[in-house]
Amino acid sequence: MSAAGAGAGGEGPTARTPGRGSVGVQVIILSSRDEVLLQHRDDAPGIAYPNTWAIPGGHLEQAEAPRDCALRELAEELQLFLAPSDLLLLCARQRSYGYEHTFWTRQDLVVEDLVVTEGRGFAWFTHQDTRTLPLGYEDDAVLEHFFAVLQDPSG
Repeated sequence: MSAAGAGAGGEGPTARTPGRGSVGVQVIILSSRDEVLLQHRDDAPGIAYPNTWAIPGGHLEQAEAPRDCALRELAEELQLFLAPSDLLLLCARQRSYGYEHTFWTRQDLVVEDLVVTEGRGFAWFTHQDTRTLPLGYEDDAVLEHFFAVLQDPSG
């Protein structure tokens, strides 16, 4: 699917869908400088991928639609309130840890103005920067796919 996105339909499993692992969302926030905003995860006991960088996101609640979950997670984690039309679907696929819906949006945010409610904070990174960061989940593959689609939307 192209980075141009898809509508609210066709986003795949919801929280009720049986399958391997949980169902989640992540939102790639891209600046006008083509940098992505990543969250620095903390090292609290029991946290997955401690002290790594990750694309903001979370898990679907019962009967929640993926786009609604993405909007809720952005509001909870960044105090960022977007319209549903601001989120474009990049892909939805099975990952090793569960089924994930990856959305993206273009937003210019000032990191210092973000209210950090989870993790250690947020920072902007270039595509090249992301290749050397300790990334959580399978975000290295997700970001490589995203930047490839961004360069060639017909792709």
